[in-house]
Amino acid sequence: MEITNELLAAYAKGNVSEEERLAVRGHLAKNPADMQTVFEALDVYQDLEEIVCPKRKDNIESPGHDDFATVHQRLSYFTKEIKERSRSTMFAIAADNTIDNLCDIRCEGYALRKLGIEISDEQLEKESRDHEWLTDKGTRLMDIGKLCELHGAAVTRQLETSLDEVLEAINKKKIVIVSVDEGELVGDFECEQIEDKTIGKCPDHVVIVTGFNEEKLEIEIIDPNTPQFSDTYPLDRFMDAWDDSSNYMVTVN
Repeated sequence: MEITNELLAAYAKGNVSEEERLAVRGHLAKNPADMQTVFEALDVYQDLEEIVCPKRKDNIESPGHDDFATVHQRLSYFTKEIKERSRSTMFAIAADNTIDNLCDIRCEGYALRKLGIEISDEQLEKESRDHEWLTDKGTRLMDIGKLCELHGAAVTRQLETSLDEVLEAINKKKIVIVSVDEGELVGDFECEQIEDKTIGKCPDHVVIVTGFNEEKLEIEIIDPNTPQFSDTYPLDRFMDAWDDSSNYMVTVN
């Protein structure tokens, strides 16, 4: 399959078939320079798409229902418990599915303090808003890590990352931030799969990966949305949640 700039732009918007999506992901893995085209396309579509994941009600393929209200009612039933909030319109679902207002700030704050740069999350939030990296909708994938860069840290960004590359970065003492679908980590997996098929894949959260227990096949992460310092999740569950961002990784050192 020929990978054109038009196809890369469609991939950024989410308007590709499963065959095209896999082809583009394979191409990006071999040609990382073309990720810039994807990022530029993300930057162009700044309405809902500017955050992380394009989702519009006209993208929904109704499973046998004629009207949008009926489809939405069915989706709300599946997602209200795992999302712990009501979603009265499809726009609210799209707006919710962003990198939330604070999880990136907390992850980057942790990274900077781990590197010996003492700064509060409150100050980072102000700086992020001043630079328009953080909006009321959230933070775009391409802007994750910019606070760390602002304070002198070295940052890399990569799509189509493998687990081995994540572990290699950790072994090199780099701080690894990844984007995931939070519901696929902590929610009802079956319901999340329905959401992926009816609405589309969408990362709405970032976490820090700290290790991998090969014997138990568990990923160790720092999740800013949980009260405990560290969490563990089954590898397959983590990989599915991470896949929603095309395996996006940001490293800081």
